[in-house]
Amino acid sequence: MPINTPKFSPSEILTQLMEGNRRFIRGERNEHANREEALEKMRAPQNVIATVVCCSDSRVAPEHLFDAELGSLFVVRTAGGVVTAASLGSIEYSCLYAGSSLVFLLGHDDCGAVQATIQHLLDRYTPESDAIATIVQNILPCAAAAGPDQDIVQAVRATAVAHVERTMSRIIAASQPLRRLMGKGLVGVAGGLAVHTSGEVLLLPETDGTEKNS
Repeated sequence: MPINTPKFSPSEILTQLMEGNRRFIRGERNEHANREEALEKMRAPQNVIATVVCCSDSRVAPEHLFDAELGSLFVVRTAGGVVTAASLGSIEYSCLYAGSSLVFLLGHDDCGAVQATIQHLLDRYTPESDAIATIVQNILPCAAAAGPDQDIVQAVRATAVAHVERTMSRIIAASQPLRRLMGKGLVGVAGGLAVHTSGEVLLLPETDGTEKNS
């Protein structure tokens, strides 16, 4: 299977994503493919520009938030945006073989998994299964660091930001293929937070350096 060479630099793709989000929040979304054009895109090889790693929350749809065309985003979703071994393999696949030049970790400020984790930390919630407990345990260090005793809205937001930052670092540390591509300037990593009240995606401070290769 050939390794794809990205068509755009990571910084160019980040600019495209943020321009798409600005169109979304202004209500000026592009007209995308009609039925026949969509079917043609489905029959053609993937033409991925970015990989978005995000929560499974039904309200947080990257294709809408970034006003993206069919086939342009390779989306990896789990509850809470928790990255598993299969998730990491999917991210690596998208960058090695599908043409992605940016891995964008997208948190959101009304995440149920984050809220459940904070409630668990305060001894107000016990996960109903081992599988759900795995999600909570993954987010728990971020909730503890953020401070669960503050206002719940602030606690959720702070935990979500910390979780994106921690997940970014863990992905880079765990993936030799990604580090190699980043070292060549072919792939970048960035993070952001979706705001439910506006639909805006806020780039996180210290996490928008898409040429990072450490």
